[in-house]
Amino acid sequence: MLDIPSDVWLYDSNGRTGGMILDTSSPLTWLAAPAYDKLIQAFLPSITKFPKPKDNQSIALQYCFDSTMGYNETLIPKLTIHFGNGAKFEPLMKSYVVGDDVKCLGFVRPDGVPTSIISNLLQQSHMWEFDLFNEKLKFTPSTCTSD
Repeated sequence: MLDIPSDVWLYDSNGRTGGMILDTSSPLTWLAAPAYDKLIQAFLPSITKFPKPKDNQSIALQYCFDSTMGYNETLIPKLTIHFGNGAKFEPLMKSYVVGDDVKCLGFVRPDGVPTSIISNLLQQSHMWEFDLFNEKLKFTPSTCTSD
């Protein structure tokens, strides 16, 4: 568990904190600065074991590495998002370590924006139910997508 202040995830209509949005159109997951910084710190010891790519063509993604030399996904920490009610969302690694020969952490730090976004890429391989009437979000792993 990372030490991320809980108010990062809470919506505040005064704009001091931004909460979390599930967005089915955004390809990259955006994390508010306090969450992004802690998450990157957790991943850095693993990804710095791999060489930096010679030509990183990613415009948005800052943390990339050459996966052609000794990459094994068991060397990378697994991501789990813990919700307040005890639910755990465990996306597939290919949903947040993206790319082929050059892999990148699929997270963006939106400077000055307090809202975080769980992207469509992170939501892959899960079925999502948005129960607006009862204000509930449900999700479960799914095998309806191809690997």
